[in-house]
Amino acid sequence: MPNLRGYARTRRFVIVVAATAIAVTWLLAGLWLWIERQQDLSTTREEVERMSMVAAEQTRRLFSLTSVFMDSLEQILTLDEGDSDPTANPVVIDRVKSLADQTDHAIEIGIADHNGLQRILPILPGRSPVSIADRDYFRDARSGSNLIAAPVKGRTSGEWIIPVSRRLKVPTASADVIYAAIHLPALETLFSGVTRAKGGGVALLRSDGIMLARTPFRENLMGASFADSPLFTRYLPEAPNGTFVRPSAVDQIERLTAYRSIPSLGLVVTLSVTVDAALAEWRREVMLGLALALSISGLIILAATVVLRLLHNLEDGAVTLDQRVKDRTNDIEGLMEARSAFLTSVSHELRTPLNAIIGFSDALIGGICGPVSPRQAEYLGDIHNSGRHLLSLVNDLLDSAAIDAGRLRLDEETVALDEIVAEAVSMVRQHAEAAGLFLDNRVDPHWLHLNVDRRRLLQALLNLCSNAVKYNRPGGWIQVGAIIEADGTCVITVADNGIGMTEDERKLALMPFGRATAPGARQVEGTGLGLPLTANIIALHGGSLWLESTKGQGTEAHIRLPGERVLTTDQHSSATATETHGLPEVRTA
Repeated sequence: MPNLRGYARTRRFVIVVAATAIAVTWLLAGLWLWIERQQDLSTTREEVERMSMVAAEQTRRLFSLTSVFMDSLEQILTLDEGDSDPTANPVVIDRVKSLADQTDHAIEIGIADHNGLQRILPILPGRSPVSIADRDYFRDARSGSNLIAAPVKGRTSGEWIIPVSRRLKVPTASADVIYAAIHLPALETLFSGVTRAKGGGVALLRSDGIMLARTPFRENLMGASFADSPLFTRYLPEAPNGTFVRPSAVDQIERLTAYRSIPSLGLVVTLSVTVDAALAEWRREVMLGLALALSISGLIILAATVVLRLLHNLEDGAVTLDQRVKDRTNDIEGLMEARSAFLTSVSHELRTPLNAIIGFSDALIGGICGPVSPRQAEYLGDIHNSGRHLLSLVNDLLDSAAIDAGRLRLDEETVALDEIVAEAVSMVRQHAEAAGLFLDNRVDPHWLHLNVDRRRLLQALLNLCSNAVKYNRPGGWIQVGAIIEADGTCVITVADNGIGMTEDERKLALMPFGRATAPGARQVEGTGLGLPLTANIIALHGGSLWLESTKGQGTEAHIRLPGERVLTTDQHSSATATETHGLPEVRTA
């Protein structure tokens, strides 16, 4: 089975990312809605404060106008001298009519004698006096200042009014108290202009908590005391003007309330809107925000589902592919076994006659059957060389098959590097000199020992030296050297100034049967197994083989063996840590 832990981690990662994205989406949506809510409340608070200032100013002007009318009425009444009825004086009547016309019927003015008999001015035909002796605003009227009384129902008009009364400085038998009645419908009309929206309301209270007026009107609240409400117990003692949010003392509905004192009149104006009305627009934004967050969450879930489905398909594909790879691997292993068995069988069948041919040719050249002519000796030499070449090819095929099958084992021992190099050089020296090449062994004697398979390392070096001879030019040179690098690894280099290779040719040369394709190379005999076999032999030692080559300038073949295979002598161990023997320090690939 393939390693599916990577897919499981990816699935968990996708799920975590999707969950995080959804959480962040809702967090941002919640933060945005909270900010919008605070902004809407802040905007409403500012608007309510502004409107409360307008309502307070209108109230102050109305009651100031009432005070002016009462002052004017008192002055008019002083025009009548003596104890006669001032309402019968033509001059007083004209002045009172003129004053009443200025009130626009929002304010009603009148007088009451010392017995509480009230007469509304101007006196109209059919309008009889009414007793107000039991009214607080008559009993509590005082000289010199106005008394704003609790609202009452007028006995003449039947409407709710706010009485404002004052005792005359110079009372007479027929005129002891003057008063002005502010009609609540007029106040409602005045306040309706500053009511913000549905759920909004304006209230006028005395500083002792008595409700004087309210819009919208509620009869049961007229004259009621709210002295124990938070407005009077908490907020007004802290500041004469301000705002607060809490359930209303009237209807227990949560409201945003702005209050403003009118100290000169002893009044307090409140203007409030329900929090629901203040946040109506915000609630629409909530629906929009929820829809947007749900949409984004849905898209994230959809995207995560698609990715998870793709991962699932990839996982299934990986399992299927792994099974196919196993099947193909088994098939290939079977083919490799069959090939190895075939090569082994054929190679062994070929070795016996080849060894016989090589042996008989040697014997004939040696004169076992008598002297041979020069021409016969030449023919026998060709037979001998061809046989040895074919035997070398068979051995390479066997080694390659053994490596592919994993059956090649190393016979490790401690050997001197200079001895192996010297043996490889001696084996190709005759061919090198015959080709007009200079062969230089620069490995110091007794310098370095290696723990390796001697025969296999010799085989690898011989392949490299043979290639350096075969792919060289007359008058060229071949150098063999070695260095110990700083990390303790040993690098053996076979360098030449032969025909060289391009990058593509270098890659091809390291492939089985992939001989270089240059014109100079095609004329050289060989199978193309030497370099791949050398690379595999060095890999079995834990090392590596790489080539550095420039077309037309030559090639450097490097064998690197790991430090654990290097055994330097004590007298050279410290001096050779970075010492180069024979060749410049080799560039690493």
